[in-house]
Amino acid sequence: MPLPRTRAPAIVALAADTPAETATLADQAHAQLKQLIFDFALMPGDRCSESELAQRLAITKTARVAATYDEHARILGAITRRRADEAQRLLRAHIAQSKTEVRHITLDMLCRARRQA
Repeated sequence: MPLPRTRAPAIVALAADTPAETATLADQAHAQLKQLIFDFALMPGDRCSESELAQRLAITKTARVAATYDEHARILGAITRRRADEAQRLLRAHIAQSKTEVRHITLDMLCRARRQA
């Protein structure tokens, strides 16, 4: 059953340990997916393409770039306020998230290449 073409809520409840101001785009997407499941808008066995899911969660390349700029601005803000501990924490989190995303992209590209071979 294809997903309805309605937009998911902008940001639903995040994990208790994830403050809204430091929530990454991945955190927000995860929260939206959980909400779709809880609302029975996404059911076990439903199939959808990445583009359908990205559209449903309002995740576009522009949104990802904007989220990255926001993360960079928070890091630079902490540096300019001379809050080294906060800057280090934000930078470590940003690097860890970036590594995870690069791994996912690489695995996705490998899977697609294998399917096409």
